[in-house]
Amino acid sequence: MNLLRIIDKIISSSENSIIINEDYCVRLKSPMSSCYVCINKCPEQAIEINDSNIKISDKCSLCKLCINICPNFVFDSKEFFDISDKAFINENKIYYFCSKVKFKLNVDSGANHNSTDDNGAKLNKSDNFNEKELNLIAENLIKVISCINEIDNTDIIKHLKNNKEINFITDDCKVCNYNFFYKNKIKNINRISAGLLALDDNKHDILEKIKFVDYNKFDFLSIISNISNNKKNEDKKSETILNSKAINKSDNNNSNDDCSQRRLFFQEVSKTIKENAVKLAKNFPIEELPFNEFFLSNDDKKLNKLFFKKRFKLFNFIKYNPDCLALLDIKLPSINKNCVFCTNCWEFCPTRALTHNNKNNAIMLNPYLCTGCNLCKDICSFGAIKMNKPKNLNDISGEKILLKKIQLNFQ
Repeated sequence: MNLLRIIDKIISSSENSIIINEDYCVRLKSPMSSCYVCINKCPEQAIEINDSNIKISDKCSLCKLCINICPNFVFDSKEFFDISDKAFINENKIYYFCSKVKFKLNVDSGANHNSTDDNGAKLNKSDNFNEKELNLIAENLIKVISCINEIDNTDIIKHLKNNKEINFITDDCKVCNYNFFYKNKIKNINRISAGLLALDDNKHDILEKIKFVDYNKFDFLSIISNISNNKKNEDKKSETILNSKAINKSDNNNSNDDCSQRRLFFQEVSKTIKENAVKLAKNFPIEELPFNEFFLSNDDKKLNKLFFKKRFKLFNFIKYNPDCLALLDIKLPSINKNCVFCTNCWEFCPTRALTHNNKNNAIMLNPYLCTGCNLCKDICSFGAIKMNKPKNLNDISGEKILLKKIQLNFQ
């Protein structure tokens, strides 16, 4: 491990480290699992899985690509954020900035001119923005993603359905050490584009709305004005709100009316409750999850919050966009009649999507919990399990009986 990486490790707080939810790992559930994706595709080859645990070595660069490539979201981070929050929206254009893009925002005095830095994006420098403003924009407002593979397919579909132009500001993805992730997302984008075109012939220009822009050729000034003005407007609003609160607080402190004081107290308490409720709902709306009973009753297992957040986002999208079900890479298990009810599939299922109903002697599937990790298929000794794409909303709506054991009565 070189000196730069050591320094980076020291600077990075513990909140930036990778969290491992071993209970959800199919490799730890069974060595018969065909899943090696995190081990094989880690750019630094820093992940090791043995018979009992998962280890991340010091070679880890904290790129966090493992978080998005694992089907069961075994990897997580305390610094979790929705990738959609990292998109910059300017009118009908969406911008995603690759982590390889290096902005060097320095301005020179004098007339406007352009320049290109060998290690930085091409900036149109202008006297309209000083160096402090430019650096503030880059550090606080322009957020980068490790790779475009991190972007949820649901976000891409929503942008394209709403006729938004998606711009990926990148370096040369074809020679990047994240090349596998790039290719994986390109396949998804092509599948989504073809699917949207099949749904609506009027979207014949859909491929033209997906653009890859070399950061060396990107006109940063084309969006910087809008960002700066939005930031200034937000600062003015915040300042106005703070001043208003200060005035109200001063007035309330000067009031000797007991009734007024009690009213203020209950208003503040109510406000705090509402704010916390809104924050909880936005961060993790447990009460809205279709599998909330599973979540709340599963006390004996370490819960993977990222898993639930991702599943909620996926199925909430499907709920309001049922026509887009075929565009998503969802696969669910089916069980043939040659199943002998050996118990392996439901006992080893890492997310408990497969269960056994003792009363009906039936194998049950909860589609909301199934990630298509293929473990049930891999460990079935009789080849009784196959993975299929759901055909309609009925296939993913609620718990289902996959196979019921027939009791034979001999006399």
